Amino acid sequence: MLRLCVNRAPGWLLAILVSGTQSVRIGDPIRLLCNVTGSRLESRDVSWYRGSSVIRSDHGAGVLVTRRRPANESRSTLVALDISASRPRDTGSYTCRSEDRRISSSIFVHVTADGTLQFAYMNRIKIHVIANHL
Repeated sequence: MLRLCVNRAPGWLLAILVSGTQSVRIGDPIRLLCNVTGSRLESRDVSWYRGSSVIRSDHGAGVLVTRRRPANESRSTLVALDISASRPRDTGSYTCRSEDRRISSSIFVHVTADGTLQFAYMNRIKIHVIANHL
């Protein structure tokens, strides 16, 4: 599932695209991807959040956050969140957000015994206008 958030500013268009695992069985891996384009943001300026807490790599807990700028793409940043073995407490909303909070997009992950969705959840896309003229 892909989610897109778009902002305009003079001379450029900023977009954030979130995709990944939305429903998994307990113990299965979760992989979430965040692609920010149209910005000169450094990869360190984009993070995954759970609630108000930033998610950091924790090898002991099986959590890995990787950041990279694709070759030949000076205006694109990729941030991946990998959880090696999901647990019921991993159910919830995950947000990819720029550090300045101007752009963000969320995806909901549901961890179940059989991997099926128990309810429908609308992923939220937050859009901030950061320029007076569009």
